[in-house]
Amino acid sequence: MRLLMALGLCLVLLVTPAAAGADPPPQAPAASVVRLALDSVGGAASWSTCDAYPPPPGTECTETTVFAEDIKRQYGVKVDEVLVYLDRRHYRYEHEGPLLLNILTASVTIPSDEASFDLAPRLAALEVKAPVFTSECSWSGDDYVCTDGVAELAVAWRAIEDPVRYVENSTPGREIRSPSFSLFHLRGTFRNATATAELNGVDVPGHLTDAFLIDGSQVAIFVCAGGPHANPDECIQP
Repeated sequence: MRLLMALGLCLVLLVTPAAAGADPPPQAPAASVVRLALDSVGGAASWSTCDAYPPPPGTECTETTVFAEDIKRQYGVKVDEVLVYLDRRHYRYEHEGPLLLNILTASVTIPSDEASFDLAPRLAALEVKAPVFTSECSWSGDDYVCTDGVAELAVAWRAIEDPVRYVENSTPGREIRSPSFSLFHLRGTFRNATATAELNGVDVPGHLTDAFLIDGSQVAIFVCAGGPHANPDECIQP
């Protein structure tokens, strides 16, 4: 879903307790409830060096996604952290499918008062600059060889359309009666935009395929049968 800004969400694991009292009636195993909630403002953008998908065999493509968000509140608690993230993947498309030749990720989470996060009123524009920690892995023919580093990421968005209010809710329908299900609720304002991004002063490759600015809140609830899950990821995995 385009409006889901899943990165930066917190997890709270709520375990249903057993009923008190002597000789309780037989019950189904307790379920785990994982609730993800976020109030934030920010932007996302993506670029590609290929025009058509899938491209002809032998074609190499680079796809880059960047997002930045100022996280205001989680579960009603003030947070004030800025999260910046970049994901760049370089593929070669072969008859069997795409082969990932190189992947670079860059991210950082810093307090809002230490971040360069310049947001104009009504989501008119956003400029973000931050030092980010990088991890780059390249295919050697047998395995991936990875290196870590630090880089400077600069991203700028400028709105090109009027603000739009949105409200989105999941419609689970029949599966809500199944042992495990999920519900989603999103609301806020977004604006389509244009965007540019540089990593260490070099433009990200390719043409812009999507960009938008968003100010909103979202809640995702996962109900997972089979008893408590020590790791929330075990519950939300499909």
